[in-house]
Amino acid sequence: MRASPPAAVYSIATIVAMAGAGGTRQSRWYVTPAFSTFFVFLLLLYSDPQTATSRFNQRVLETLLGVGLAYIFGLALPALARKRQSART
Repeated sequence: MRASPPAAVYSIATIVAMAGAGGTRQSRWYVTPAFSTFFVFLLLLYSDPQTATSRFNQRVLETLLGVGLAYIFGLALPALARKRQSART
């Protein structure tokens, strides 16, 4: 983003991201969000390159917050509930 590439580079990167997302959508590995996140970065950063750093940092922090919440509600709390349930029986 600092190099300010021409619009053709953004176009090629968008095509690669969409092709990658389409090609991996039925994969057993959870990789499709990586392509969609890359695409969102392209859209956010292309529109206003002067704020690229702050927008990138904001997006990374929001993603980390989402991962943390998913961990809490998807793994930690259910494990704690199972542990409590097994202790009662």
